[in-house]
Amino acid sequence: MEQEDDKQYSREAVFAGRRVSVVGSDARSRGRVPGYASSSLYRESGIISARQLALLQRMLPRLRLEQLFRCEWLQQRLARGLALGREEVRQILLCAAQDDDGWCAELGDRVNLAVP
Repeated sequence: MEQEDDKQYSREAVFAGRRVSVVGSDARSRGRVPGYASSSLYRESGIISARQLALLQRMLPRLRLEQLFRCEWLQQRLARGLALGREEVRQILLCAAQDDDGWCAELGDRVNLAVP
């Protein structure tokens, strides 16, 4: 009986002080978790290099990164097959640093998608 209590306590202690996210049973692979599917889609299509993605994941909070992947500007780049360059990554980081929630709208103003 005492051993069962110890096992129960140790299971709870594993998650003590940690943030835990519950994911639905249909999301069995990491690629299907929100935020990860978008990043893998852009990386596999060649729009974002693995190095750029690692930098964006390290520099941007998760909410900003998810906003970027839903951003119409990045969706248009994906549709046209335009890879991100160093200057575009710099602009993303500068715009994301602003407190404004509409920071993604500014990306389209600074980058001309008509120029291949």
